[in-house]
Amino acid sequence: MRKHFKYLIYALPLIEIALFIIVGKYLGILLTLLLIVLSTAAGLILLRRQNFIMLRRMQESMMTKQPPMFNIMESSFVMMAGVLLIIPGFFTDLIGLLFLIPKLRSRLFKLLIRIKVIKTPPTTAKQQPKNVIIDGECWQEPEDRSQKTEDENSKNT
Repeated sequence: MRKHFKYLIYALPLIEIALFIIVGKYLGILLTLLLIVLSTAAGLILLRRQNFIMLRRMQESMMTKQPPMFNIMESSFVMMAGVLLIIPGFFTDLIGLLFLIPKLRSRLFKLLIRIKVIKTPPTTAKQQPKNVIIDGECWQEPEDRSQKTEDENSKNT
């Protein structure tokens, strides 16, 4: 999979240039440049807004004592969408817009967990089975320690 990702990174500039030429041919240079500037502005606004939303969701999940993993991942996908919208190009804008669709985000999140890119948090004590046997030793100390220490002191003299 990493090998395919490497090829995508190499091919990305070529894809973007080809899309610039195609879109520029149909819409004209000015409208094409306007679309690029608007998508960059939308990405900046999205990043700024999502930053505050992510902080608020993390505070809410900490107050309810729930793991914030899902909220963090959802906000991360939206932030990645903002970054992809900032990068000039129509292919990255398309991927960024796809990251803004909630169903696709949740499916991608589940896929990343399934292929073990994202590790799920360990189970808490409440989720462990009830039939747990703990092996150990127990002893009882004498109740009156002061009397024991006086006896030991008198023996030492």
